[in-house]
Order: sequence, then C-alpha cells, then structure tokens
Amino acid sequence: MKPSFVIRFALSGIWKNRQIYIPYLLTGVVNVALFYMLATLIYHSKIEIVYGKQSVSNMLGLGAWVIGIFSVVFLFYSNSFLLKRRQKEFGLYSVLGMGKKEIARTLFCEFLMSTFISLAGGILAGLLLDRLVFLLLTRILKIKTILAPEFAPKALLITVVLFAGIFLAIFLIQLLRISTSRPIELVRGSNTGEKEPRIKWILVILGLAGIGAGYTLALTQKPVMTFFFAVLLVIFGTYCLFIAVSIAVLKLLRRKKSFYYKPGNFTAVSGMLYRMKQNGVGLASISILSAMVLVTIATTVSLYAGVDDFMTDSFPVDLSVDIHSVSTENKPRYIETIRKAIADTGNTAEDETSYSYYQVHARIDGNKVEILTDTISEDMVWFSILSDTEYEKSTGINLGLKQGEARLEYTSDFKYDSITVGEKRFSVRKMEDTKFLTLMGTINKSYYLILTESDLDSIFTEYGLDKNTMSYNYKANLSGTKEQQIACAQALDKEDNGRIAVDSNLSAISYVTSKADSFDELKDGYITLYGSIFFIGIFLGIVFLLGTVLIIYYKQISEGYDDADRFSVMRKVGMSQEEIRSTIRRQIIMVFFLPLLVAILHILVAYRYMAQILQVIGYVNQPLFLLCTGGCILVFALVYGAVYLLTAKAYYRIVK
Repeated sequence: MKPSFVIRFALSGIWKNRQIYIPYLLTGVVNVALFYMLATLIYHSKIEIVYGKQSVSNMLGLGAWVIGIFSVVFLFYSNSFLLKRRQKEFGLYSVLGMGKKEIARTLFCEFLMSTFISLAGGILAGLLLDRLVFLLLTRILKIKTILAPEFAPKALLITVVLFAGIFLAIFLIQLLRISTSRPIELVRGSNTGEKEPRIKWILVILGLAGIGAGYTLALTQKPVMTFFFAVLLVIFGTYCLFIAVSIAVLKLLRRKKSFYYKPGNFTAVSGMLYRMKQNGVGLASISILSAMVLVTIATTVSLYAGVDDFMTDSFPVDLSVDIHSVSTENKPRYIETIRKAIADTGNTAEDETSYSYYQVHARIDGNKVEILTDTISEDMVWFSILSDTEYEKSTGINLGLKQGEARLEYTSDFKYDSITVGEKRFSVRKMEDTKFLTLMGTINKSYYLILTESDLDSIFTEYGLDKNTMSYNYKANLSGTKEQQIACAQALDKEDNGRIAVDSNLSAISYVTSKADSFDELKDGYITLYGSIFFIGIFLGIVFLLGTVLIIYYKQISEGYDDADRFSVMRKVGMSQEEIRSTIRRQIIMVFFLPLLVAILHILVAYRYMAQILQVIGYVNQPLFLLCTGGCILVFALVYGAVYLLTAKAYYRIVK
C-alpha cells in the first residue's frame, strides 16, 4: 500500500467512526491542555514572588500528577471502546484480503494523527487559555502583581513526552490485539453477546459488607487513621453493588409477573439483565467519579470561602495574652505589666475581659478524659478546666451550673451528653464551639470544661493539682494605630522568647496574639494554601467531570449499538414507535440516575468524615461547609441531568 493510500484510508476510518472518535480526541485535547497549563505554572519564572511559593508549587505538582494519572485511565478507557466498535471493521478488511501489516500501517497512521491532534489542539488551547488561568490564579491567591503568561520549554517537553508515551502505549495495545486475533474473531467480536449472568452471592455479600464497613468507619471512627481504608472499602463495595446486587434485583423483578409481563418493563428488564455485568462496571465508575467531583469541589470551595470567617474566629479581639503557671499573689503584677505596655505604646484598652484556668495535657477516649501529669502522648490534646465564675468574667454569661453538671466548649468533635474526668462523671448540659479561644486554641484541638467551684476543687484534689498556680488569659481591643498595636505586642515579648517579664526576677511562659502583628501575614498564608487547593480543585473537578461525562456518553452509545438490532426486531413483530420510546426511556431512567443517587448517599455518609478532616487543618465553619456541599450536589445534579438529555438523544438516533 502506498503511503498516500494509507493516509486516505486512515482518514476515512476516523471520519466514518467520528461519533466515537471525536470524544476520544476531545478527551486527549482537554487533558493535554489542563496538564500543560499546570506545568506552565510550575515552571513559571515569577512563581518565586508568590507568598508561600512552596505550598503553591506542591499543590500544582500534585494536581499535575493526578491529571496525568487520570489521563492514562480515561484515554485507555476511550480506546477500549473504540477498539471494540472497530473489531468488525478490521475483521472484514482481513477477510477481503488486507494483510495485518497493512492494518498495522493504518493503525500507525491513525496513531500519529490522533497524537498530533491531541497534542497540537491541547497545547494550542493551553496557550490560548494561559492568560485566563494566570489571571484566575492571581485573583484566587490575591497576588498584587499579575503573573503574565510565558512560554516554558520544560513544560512543553514534559507534556509532549507524557502524552506521546500514552498514545504510543495505546497503539501498541491495538496492534497486539489485532495481530493475535483471527479475522473471524474480529468479525464476531463486537456482536458477541453475554450469557444471562448468574447471581454471584459472594459478590453480593462482599459488596454489602464493603459498603457497610466503609460507612461504619465514616460514621464512627477518626478520619485521619481510617480515611483511605474506608474509601477503598466503599469503592470496592460500590462495584460489587452494581455488578452483583443489580443482577439480583433485576431477577427479582423478573419473578414478579405483575411487573415483568408488561411490554415496557419486559423489554427494559430483559435487556439490562443480559448486559448487566459490563453495564454494572460503567455505572459504578460513574458513581465513584461523581462522588469524587462532589468531594473535590465542596471541600476546596469551603476552604477558600471560609478563610475570612476562620481569621475572624482566630482573632476575636486585638490583643490576647495567655500566661501560664502564675501564682495567685503575682497575678495582679502581670496584669499591671500588660496594662503598662498598652499605655506606654500609645494604646487604650477597651472591652477588657479575663479569666483564670488550669491547662493540662489530656488523652480523650470517647467521653473519658485522662489527665496526663507526667507523660506526653502523641494523641494528647489541650484540656483546660475553669470555674463557672471565671467563665462569666470572660463572657458575661451566667451558666447557673449545678453540682455534677458541666459545660464543654471545644474545637474538636464531641458527641456525648456526659464526660468523665478521672473518677468524676459530669453531665454535659450544653455543648458549643467555643467563642473565646485564642489563636493557639483554634488551631490545636482544645477543650474547655467549665465546672462549679466545688467540682473543680474535687478535680484538683484527685490529681494533686496546685490551685494557686494557674494560667491566666487577658483579652482587650486596642484603640491605637496598627503600628502602636504591633509595638505593644513586641513590648510584651521583648526578647521574642515566649516569656513575659514583670522584672528581672519575675517572668512566666506566655503566648501573645496581636491582630495587628499577625493577622495580615497569617491571612496571606491561609489564602495561599487554601487558594492553591481551590485552584487545583477546579482543575481536578474538570477532569473528574470529564471522566463522568465520557463514561456516560460511551455507555449510551455502546447500548445504542447493542439495542439497535433488538428494537428493529421488535418493530417487525408489531411494537409501535411510541412503545419503543417508552421502553427506552424507562430503561435509561432505571439505570441512569442510580449512580447519582448512590454518589449523593456516599457524600452524605462521608460528610462527618470530611468535616473532621477539614477540622484537623483548622477549618471550623461547619454551616458554610454544609451549604457548599448542598450547593455542589444541586449544581452537579443539574449538570448530570443535562448530560442525560444530550446522551439520550444520541442513543435514540442510533436505535432508530
């Protein structure tokens, strides 16, 4: 065969199969574009000016790796469908006298064309969208200097090598499949039906057990240690659920004669039953990818949108000073030192509040608290105990606690209505996220237990704690300028060694939090971290959504080709066009929206898990996270419905 004929033959093959080839090429173009844009950002010469550049670079690198991995998965999936649909075509070429070498040359020509289109189209799209992406990153990270797009040769080289390698691997697999198959196998390959599947009870049990175990971990255990294990269990259980449990349900429906022996139900149930093994894998993949889209977008949007609230909670006042291990007689001297520093730097204290508390390390197991007086543990938390009198001094709220009652305020999860400290059990009258924590308390897991004076004395006696050596917190808003407030904080910590000094002979460990001194820098840090996560979340959301749409589209096209002959026979035996459309509609709806419902169920069960993971990194705005999660589910459901309408039309056209 002449090269010109091979080229024309390859172009003809692509054009005749454009309904399945175009999505394949679009998948390549989009993934190349996304990867190239991230790589360009990673190797941008001005990335050094970004505050927290290491966090940004790490996030961009992680995003590029994830996109690269999923590009391999999606392109191989698209090619497997493409190869399945063209087996008969290649088999007929062999029967008509075309040798395997000529078929290999044709495939090689198609490989070169698809590689060139994907790389050229993706890189061109990346270059055209570079300015938009750089502007988006600049806005998200609130960088004052706008990053201008620039050509990065290393980014181009890595993109070309990676995706050329992926397409080369795909070509070699195609070549191996064609060279090892006989012509008659290729001719029959795309028309090979599946036998009626048996109910695999082992898979049913394993699927239900996997999802049940994953859900149990999500609802009862700490996410840091069990997150990935729970995710794997749910993924495994989801695949078993759609493959085995769906078959069992369809067979049960078939046994129900009042339901099964109706024209629409008969054709829909019987049609799905014979293809459910392959169909189940596709549906499970759609469900898992849908859940990934929802998790990625909901968490990243929540983190970024909650920065301002997080900073407000972290700095409830202009100045907060915690002083530890202070004796009762020296407490007034430390107060005077703080007030003198405020006055000497030109500030005036307003809204002063203070309280005494005893801070210890503790290990919490459920609702049982073990105070650690001599040991240090990796899972220990800050545990502060104070009287209801001191609490009222700080908040102005009279709790009216009775003996045996407690108020617990916390920055971590606590779901019990009682708490046991040592040998003492207290009923928790009210639990709230604390509103008077300093920055140190908000970032770390902290618990504030408020007791009556008598109950507090009993705790001190049980653990041998010295009530005359307490910690002390002072809060106030300052009327001075930003510079004066910074000067005040520096005066309280002159040597920056974590101690506050009354004089040369008296000092104590302290922690000074100044809104004027720390707010802007800390906010920039969180915007950089959460903004880069949000930016990568947008890219990964696009990739996962693309994968979801791709699988849905190929599933509909595949079923359309499989059902075309079946519905043609039904027309010949007297089934009307309206009955056929009704059957098709019922069949699609029965299976199409099931993955969405399962994905939403996964998200609802995993909500506690996700909330706790966010809490570990300092995110405490649960109402905003709930709102973002609900909004993402609603928007995704609308997009999912739109994809259904578009792919259903393609299915109808093929069946006709």
